[in-house]
Amino acid sequence: HEAAEGLARLTGSNGEPDPLDSLFRRVLTRKPSEAEAKEYLAFYEAQRARLVAGELKADTILSPDKGPVTPELAAWAMVARVLLNLNENITRG
Repeated sequence: HEAAEGLARLTGSNGEPDPLDSLFRRVLTRKPSEAEAKEYLAFYEAQRARLVAGELKADTILSPDKGPVTPELAAWAMVARVLLNLNENITRG
């Protein structure tokens, strides 16, 4: 949870031109494939929409004492959680 939030805050709030690419590079040390980029961006947009609609609460995903709490940052934290839990990340090494 904390690692995903930290990654989201590093990539989503620093004006990164491509937050998804940055997340992939930080977690998996590679760029996403075209298919992965499409899939993860769709996931991001779906989660952001749920947050904006109030279906999910950004303040349950992000810690308000660590900085701004926005639907965009919370959605990037959710993407980061998925990447951190991929077998590719867990079994690497």
